[in-house]
Amino acid sequence: MIKRSLIAGAVSLALFSSVALAQTWTDTGGTVLPGVNDRSNATQAPGYCQIAVTATASSLATLLASGSGGMCSVPTWATAAFFRPATAGIAVVRCTADSTTPTAALGFPLDGQISFPMSGSVQGGTPFSTIKCISTSGSSVTMDILWMG
Repeated sequence: MIKRSLIAGAVSLALFSSVALAQTWTDTGGTVLPGVNDRSNATQAPGYCQIAVTATASSLATLLASGSGGMCSVPTWATAAFFRPATAGIAVVRCTADSTTPTAALGFPLDGQISFPMSGSVQGGTPFSTIKCISTSGSSVTMDILWMG
């Protein structure tokens, strides 16, 4: 009976450990990023900015220039960011990461109140420099950005 309990405990530990280790993702450039709650290998405290995404497609740099919060420019140490539209709904914002101009129907849809992670090594150039976003509703949508490094 004790032997069965020990085996069951060892199997459970192995299964739960592998699930915790598996909570990472790899971007197209091969950069492995930790799970949302894993800050064990962070080099900087997170930075924050809030931007207004309008019905006119704009680059992230343009949106950041009129943003509010402590870090409304891409920090030099940022290797990832989490984008979160504050407005509830499906596909309230659309973004592209390859300099393509998004429209209300074109681009990666960001659902409201859900964080979307993105690596800073987009296209191998200046981090986040190719990102463009647009509001799909025709009115401005507040979006929070959390910089990670």
